[in-house]
Amino acid sequence: MTEIARTILNDSMDVHAGRAIQLGPLNYIGHHYFGIPVAITVEGANILTRNLMIFGQGATRCHPYVLKEMEAAANPDQEQGAQAFDNLLFKHIGHATKNSIMGLVNALTGSLTNRAPVSGETAKYYRHLTRMSRALAVTTDVAMLSLGGELKRREMLSARLGDVLSHLYMASATLKRYEDEGVQAKICQWCTMRCNTA
Repeated sequence: MTEIARTILNDSMDVHAGRAIQLGPLNYIGHHYFGIPVAITVEGANILTRNLMIFGQGATRCHPYVLKEMEAAANPDQEQGAQAFDNLLFKHIGHATKNSIMGLVNALTGSLTNRAPVSGETAKYYRHLTRMSRALAVTTDVAMLSLGGELKRREMLSARLGDVLSHLYMASATLKRYEDEGVQAKICQWCTMRCNTA
């Protein structure tokens, strides 16, 4: 979000020209422009967050089995941990297989087989988000299976997967706000399309 804010503020400075650099009570851009580096670096540089944290923490926390598998593997009672891990592993394999099959079906049908929780003009976005979420889940499982702990050190791959996760989150938040507050349909459409293609 802070990178998007930086882009918007830079574009605003271009549009407002001299007015944007003359600080005063009528300049509603200047102070935000000066403050954006703080937003970008206070919690750790955006590049660090993007490369290491978003996907690494998101994949572990969002996946229905990975965190539980890690806890089972770390169980001091090895027999109990192995049994729990085996149960979770079979569930994980079933989950990954279902996602792979449904992801292929979604790709071939253009998401037409997915259900949407709403009707109307935003239903298609929900269907597409389901398809993209499945594709990300399959990609994540393949990456985690093939790279294991090395995935976090492959910062470019981790960053791109984090970008996908972030854009899915922003698109979901946009749709929720549209449903809750009735934001203009054109704004919702633009935001959702930008998240889907960024």
